[in-house]
Amino acid sequence: MKTEETRQLVQHWLSLAGSGNVEGAMALFAEDAVWTNIGSTKFSGDFVGLKAITEDLLAPLFGALEDGIHSEVESVIADGEQAVVLSRGAARTRSGVEYNNSYAQVFTVRGGKIVSVREYMDTALIDRVFA
Repeated sequence: MKTEETRQLVQHWLSLAGSGNVEGAMALFAEDAVWTNIGSTKFSGDFVGLKAITEDLLAPLFGALEDGIHSEVESVIADGEQAVVLSRGAARTRSGVEYNNSYAQVFTVRGGKIVSVREYMDTALIDRVFA
């Protein structure tokens, strides 16, 4: 049962985020959630708490883009409290540079809330596009 609840919550988050409902998507996170971006890019590191996730990660990233990242989810694989999302994103920076990356996100869900996300992507592409 936990696996299916995890899958449904993560798919609900994907739906909200994909439709641009950032407030609704972030409401699915625990207040002390941690978002970790792998690597050493300007968007890498551990962002602890909703404020850090929204102000220190999402605002600078999406502020550099024309119209957000349009994601195509390839698969959602869930087991217990964790779900892995494989997706491809397409975006363009405000300066007109294409930013099309592939992602693997590992979500952990506890108590009906997302408590962590660990995100893997092509960090060399991020450095090249956002340097």
